[in-house]
Amino acid sequence: MIAELDARGYALWPSRLDRGELAELARLFGDWPEGRPGQRIDPARVARLGGVGRLSAAMVPVIGQGVRPVRAILVDKQDGGNWALGWHQDRTIEVVERREVAGFGPWTVKQGRVHVAPASGWAAGR
Repeated sequence: MIAELDARGYALWPSRLDRGELAELARLFGDWPEGRPGQRIDPARVARLGGVGRLSAAMVPVIGQGVRPVRAILVDKQDGGNWALGWHQDRTIEVVERREVAGFGPWTVKQGRVHVAPASGWAAGR
């Protein structure tokens, strides 16, 4: 996975959610705001999900201790709730506060939360 992270900036996780993890995820949709096709989920809430915990544990040998989710977005892609959006790659990371660090930028604020984009090849300098 390290080579894939270095080359692409992302890696695919070779697994899937089990029934219990799918049920946990489905409960997040119970709080869905009316009329919104997508919403950002509090990272602390996401970290408590079983599938995320399993993914985080699997990533320790790749990224190191302290790995944790930094952003989660639920998207409701169904008839009557869809929207037009061209292909794009979400690369920004939600952070607690703005700190100037080489290899990160530009900065944005989304729904009142500070985000920054890592430069390409970020994993090589970890």
